[in-house]
Amino acid sequence: MSHGTLGELYQGPFWQDLEPHIAIVSLPVDKFSWCHFIEGVDASPGDPAGLTGRAKSAKVIELFLEHYGESPRPGRWEYFSELEVGKRMASSTADIVATVRCLFNLYDIAYDQRVVTHILNRIERADSVFIDEFALYLSGRHQVIGQVCPSST
Repeated sequence: MSHGTLGELYQGPFWQDLEPHIAIVSLPVDKFSWCHFIEGVDASPGDPAGLTGRAKSAKVIELFLEHYGESPRPGRWEYFSELEVGKRMASSTADIVATVRCLFNLYDIAYDQRVVTHILNRIERADSVFIDEFALYLSGRHQVIGQVCPSST
């Protein structure tokens, strides 16, 4: 599962290593994207069942399996999302993050945010939907600069 966003609280420049980068602080919403894998003996290992129209999710699976040296399992991928596509809710990134989180669970591998950012970096410039708190995030570098605490005033 991964939450989406509703725009940014901040989007602007952040200078690092004498270069400007796009920095954002996203506004998370209570709308989510879910990914489930249903293991089944009637499907072939690596069968892309359920991945039609989800090229980025298929790429996530390929990169994850390559990174960990795992083999595909037989079964079907299922997705459900409350995030509207094309409405700047980070629906694409949320699907990617939900897929990689599902893979960590499926293969019983401890969650590693560095792997998530590595995979995102290979697929798209992403929003910070994989971060559970407000953070200043460089979207092109997939790098968290620091946590942001909302003002109490």
